[in-house]
Amino acid sequence: MRYKAIAVDIDGTIMNHGKEMISPLLYKTFLTCKEKGLKLVVVTSRSLKEMEPIHQELLDLFDYKVYSTGGIVFDKNTCIRKHTLTRKDLETLIQHLDQKDILYSYSKLDGVFYYSRQASENQAKKYESLFGHGYPIEALKENVEVLDFLYFIDDHQENEVLNYIHDTTELCDFKIHGQVKPKGINKGYGVSETASLMGLSTKDFIVFGDGTNDVSMFNVAGVSVAMGNASDEVKGFANEVCLPVEKDGVAHYLIDLLRRIEND
Repeated sequence: MRYKAIAVDIDGTIMNHGKEMISPLLYKTFLTCKEKGLKLVVVTSRSLKEMEPIHQELLDLFDYKVYSTGGIVFDKNTCIRKHTLTRKDLETLIQHLDQKDILYSYSKLDGVFYYSRQASENQAKKYESLFGHGYPIEALKENVEVLDFLYFIDDHQENEVLNYIHDTTELCDFKIHGQVKPKGINKGYGVSETASLMGLSTKDFIVFGDGTNDVSMFNVAGVSVAMGNASDEVKGFANEVCLPVEKDGVAHYLIDLLRRIEND
């Protein structure tokens, strides 16, 4: 089958966590893919604000950019789709979390996260990557569009939140916290939206990811490729497994794919 588009996660897939640029080999490979007519899409849980450190020359490679786990879609630098939580859903979640004294945060369309209170000493240690550099505390105001809603729990509190994820919202699983989205909005939906925008089927896509929130992409794509650094659970949902991110797995997989295309 001749694939027409490639969708990639960022952290743990095309670059190591904490990095802001891909390897020269992968950059060159992406350019070759574009020269061969393949479309490139990035699909990440990062918010718009969290994308700011990423090099612009990398972002310019992508035909579409899907941020906030499918919550917002950009065509170059223009927002063309957004999926926000309803006020009713937010009020239900917030009322329950406040009663249980569970820390939560939300982001506006600009991708800046605001927190309900200060993190406890235990939470600050557990979620060090989020709370290590200061964070704004601000109660949610009326008529604010909320793109992302996160909560931060101890292990024994998991069911306290799951019981309040109902028919109009869903939970996108994370290793260190939970993300609540409108029902049906996930990375797989982001792939579906960009496919529609390009006049393609999701089956025209090869997708790459390493996390549990990438499984929704795996479920809709023509071919799904888990990174070698993914968990065994995530690998079980993929069609194939490539080398880990630290060994430039995406680049080497695509180089082999381009070679096969040339030989067809």
